[in-house]
Amino acid sequence: MESPTEPTEPTEPQLPLDLEMWRRLESQANALNSNVMGVTEQLQQLMVQMAATTSEASQVHSLAMHELSATIDACTDKTVKLIAACDELDKDLEQLPRIARNIKTVLKLLDQLQKQI
Repeated sequence: MESPTEPTEPTEPQLPLDLEMWRRLESQANALNSNVMGVTEQLQQLMVQMAATTSEASQVHSLAMHELSATIDACTDKTVKLIAACDELDKDLEQLPRIARNIKTVLKLLDQLQKQI
C-alpha cells in the first residue's frame, strides 16, 4: 500500500503543450463566450419586451371586458325597456277592435240622426 504522502507516478506520459494551439483555443473560447453573452443579452431584452407586451395585452383585455360588460348591461336594460313598451303597446292595441266597434256604432247612430233631421 502506498501512503498518501508519497507522490504517485503518472501512468501516461505527458505531452508537450502546443502554445499556439492553446492560444487558438483560448481565442475561440473567448469568441464563444462573447457570442453567448450577446445572445443572452438579446434574450433578456426580448423577455423584457414580452413581459411588457403581455402586461399591455392584459390591460387591453381587462378594459375590453369591462367595456363589453358595460355594453351588455346597457343593452339588457334597453331590451327590458323595449319589452315593457311592447307589452304596453299590446295592451293598448287589444282595445282597438272594441273602440272600432264603438266608432262604427256612433257613425251609424249619426247617420240615423241625420236621416231623421
